[in-house]
Amino acid sequence: MENTLNATRHADKSSAPDTPSPALQQCVVPVAPTCFLLRANAGTIVKELSAYIREVAKTYHAYGAANLTFIISDAQALNVAGFFKPEHQRVLLGDLAIDLRYLFASELGVVPYISSLRTQTDWAKYFPKDGAR
Repeated sequence: MENTLNATRHADKSSAPDTPSPALQQCVVPVAPTCFLLRANAGTIVKELSAYIREVAKTYHAYGAANLTFIISDAQALNVAGFFKPEHQRVLLGDLAIDLRYLFASELGVVPYISSLRTQTDWAKYFPKDGAR
């Protein structure tokens, strides 16, 4: 727990670009020490978003975090852009020993998905159910 708190305290001193675009800052909103709201829309450039998330993951990993959780209420724009494809997730994580956890939230409940080289599973099993936004 202390490592997580240290990561949160030092996150603004990360190796991430000094001035990420305001759009990226609005897409990845911290809500708890290792939990973020991931808000994307049709105009989100997945390559830039992925690079930003990777820098965030590298920073938190450097301070001892074992995982990061992203809460997503509208996965459609990210899904269309290929963000959740297993091959993209492997590239996003690279050699980092950290899990990226996605929680898909809708009126029907929450569907979890863990993305890492160690826990990569069948994507269709975890994709948000019909009616989820």
